[in-house]
Amino acid sequence: MHKKLQLILPAIIILLGSVYFLTKPSTDSAQTPSQQNEQSGDRPNNQQDTAKATDKRYIRIAAMGDMLPHDTINLRAKTSGGYDYLPMFSEVSSELEGADAVFCNQESPSAGENFGISGYPTFNAPTKFSADLSKYGCNLINLANNHIADKGQAGIDATLSTWDKLNTLAVSGANSSVAQQNQISYFDIAGKKFAFIAFTDSSNNTQISDFSINMFSESLATSLATEASANADYVIASTHWGVEDSPSTSASQQSWAQLLADGGVDLIIGTGPHVLQPVEKINDTVVLYSLGNFLSTQLTVEQLVGGIAFIDIPLGEGDPVISFLPTYMSYTWTADEASREDLLARDNLKLYPLDKAQQVIKESLFNTTSNEQLNRVTSLLNSGGVTVEILKSN
Repeated sequence: MHKKLQLILPAIIILLGSVYFLTKPSTDSAQTPSQQNEQSGDRPNNQQDTAKATDKRYIRIAAMGDMLPHDTINLRAKTSGGYDYLPMFSEVSSELEGADAVFCNQESPSAGENFGISGYPTFNAPTKFSADLSKYGCNLINLANNHIADKGQAGIDATLSTWDKLNTLAVSGANSSVAQQNQISYFDIAGKKFAFIAFTDSSNNTQISDFSINMFSESLATSLATEASANADYVIASTHWGVEDSPSTSASQQSWAQLLADGGVDLIIGTGPHVLQPVEKINDTVVLYSLGNFLSTQLTVEQLVGGIAFIDIPLGEGDPVISFLPTYMSYTWTADEASREDLLARDNLKLYPLDKAQQVIKESLFNTTSNEQLNRVTSLLNSGGVTVEILKSN
């Protein structure tokens, strides 16, 4: 090879290599915006959706009203091999997705067949009732209500044994001993410690021990609330109280709510009136005075329209956000059957989100529409001065 060419070729190769290095595609610049943001720590444009999906900033509590296993409920749940209540929840089964805890008030013992299955006025459900509530999502269970002792202390013990076998965060309100009554239920979600306590203002069975049910008393309520507040980041109290079928709160409800708020309770979930009542705040305490009924076969539209309350608790600073999905408990019943008070003739029992209940309400014996009920619920819940966002179904 010519000597000049031997000297020029290496220079050309170096020059071409430099040009390639300077102009080759950058590995970083070929990444998608989301890949770049992952490395840089920046969020993509849909910041809110990403925060909910990957950077959870709140804890969601879902809460429902009374679960009442009336005779008609048990009859329609009966199968050849036992009981199946889940079909009644099929239209609302997806609405609990994303909830970290699900509060339910079991307004009955679930002591099983040995105690006799019965509805109003002396309730007792199959153990499958609790099992299906658990499958539906209920894991924060209130047993402090006027019907839990309908089968006496033995029925309470059997009900507690039933729930002991199921997947729960906490069960409170009925007890097998004095020690259990004074033992507060604690659980953790996302590094935050919760306490759950429960009380009722009445029991249909007064022939029980003082420890059997957490009856409202100033000493018990103050003691449990104060201890729970001292040992937990967030305290939830279940309260079964108020005047049945009244959309207005009573002086007694307001008095007990104030006592619990003063004791450090952060969230009060009320049941018992069988109809919805307003949402209020006492200082920083959120009070859901009554969530009405959820599963039942009661007889007025106000008793059949309930819902799922969602309480979104920030992991950092900020106030809880309250929202509510109204529901309607539907059944078919003819005017003739109603005139004969043939309660067991009611059929096709199913819970619907209110915004999907237009047709079943239209076909019911109630002279109303889903829009009328939606307006009533919106006005009632927001009449307490707390903004409650009314949701549509998934």
